[in-house]
Amino acid sequence: GEKMLRKDSLSIVFNGDWNKIYIQPDWIAKNVFNQSQIEIVLTGNGIDVLVSYRCNSVQILPSQNQIIFSIMKVDESSIKSLCDSISRFFLNSNTPNLNSYGFNSEYEDNGESFAEKLDNMDDKSSLFSEGYEVAKCVITRTLKREEKIFNVECSLNESNINIHINEHHEGNNMLEEIQKINMDTVNLYLEECWKIVKAMGYEKEDE
Repeated sequence: GEKMLRKDSLSIVFNGDWNKIYIQPDWIAKNVFNQSQIEIVLTGNGIDVLVSYRCNSVQILPSQNQIIFSIMKVDESSIKSLCDSISRFFLNSNTPNLNSYGFNSEYEDNGESFAEKLDNMDDKSSLFSEGYEVAKCVITRTLKREEKIFNVECSLNESNINIHINEHHEGNNMLEEIQKINMDTVNLYLEECWKIVKAMGYEKEDE
């Protein structure tokens, strides 16, 4: 699954009501990264510009209703830094209202056979005969296994496949669960994702 996993797509998102203090670069540098200086990254333009903070391989995109922790590449030291940053963030902050949190990652491929499997709708040929082609196809599923919820969105753009997998958490024990997030938690999530991708019909080409 290494080959399909988008290297910069792993993120952990916390939805809640966050004080403006926790969005400031100085606070994040000191309390989350334990550094005096961090890199400030601007993306987008005009009023849509997003400000995120980066240190080592961890990037944080904070807003008042959502804080996104992500890593630039999926390897052991980056995952460890990611878990450490989350741990320090929750140690030094609090929110009156944590709504949900989730793990996210994306898988990409341009495999024809997988594309056929994804877009096997019966109406394809009748649309085709009317002169339409399917430019984009998006299929969304919510999967449940042993109380875990996975939101899976597959999109097919020409023959490029993108599979976005979100493991969604909410409920009363969220803070306890978040405090336990470690490398094993993240690796377990990635293993589950690969199980889902395989079960959807993607054969392991890298074997």
